[in-house]
Amino acid sequence: GAMLIANPTIVAPAINANLPASAPPIFPLLFVTIACGAISGFHGLVGSGTTSKQLNKETDARFVGYLGSSGEGALALVAIIAATAGFASLTEWEAMYSEFGNGGLAAFVQGGAVIVASGVGISQEFATTLLTVMAVLFAGTTMDAGVRLQRYIIQEWGTIYNIPQFQNGYLATGLAVSACLVLAFGATPPGAPIGTG
Repeated sequence: GAMLIANPTIVAPAINANLPASAPPIFPLLFVTIACGAISGFHGLVGSGTTSKQLNKETDARFVGYLGSSGEGALALVAIIAATAGFASLTEWEAMYSEFGNGGLAAFVQGGAVIVASGVGISQEFATTLLTVMAVLFAGTTMDAGVRLQRYIIQEWGTIYNIPQFQNGYLATGLAVSACLVLAFGATPPGAPIGTG
């Protein structure tokens, strides 16, 4: 609603000719950026692992699937508008994206806060806090869903391959959390700084 009320102007160029030297080639990065959910398989995992089990009848699948996709598309548009139109000038936008890897969540929070503050009529500080909390909640609930789905998969392996230990909820949860910890802290190549692996 704030997007429609504020009606922000997109200050970012449609094609950025002044790419930072650290930026990788646009192909295939463009497709990974826009379709990260489809490429990562997370949506397929959610759809096949839990959504399918929550439907009352099979004929509801199309409605739920398309409505969920429409909602995600709307969220993607809002995020793009926040990261491109939430800046007062092209100079501010270029300062945010001066290096590859800059922007991201910070651009969404800062740009979105400007739009929400002007559209809803609240202070920019409160809008920044609101969007920061929203982003943290989104990350937290996504991680929770991912760990829960991994636990379900481990328990299903236990059922399929007749491994009673994997059917235990505590062990399956421990394995799921351990896999996350290994990916977060144990996947860095030797000698590389933490967070770049």
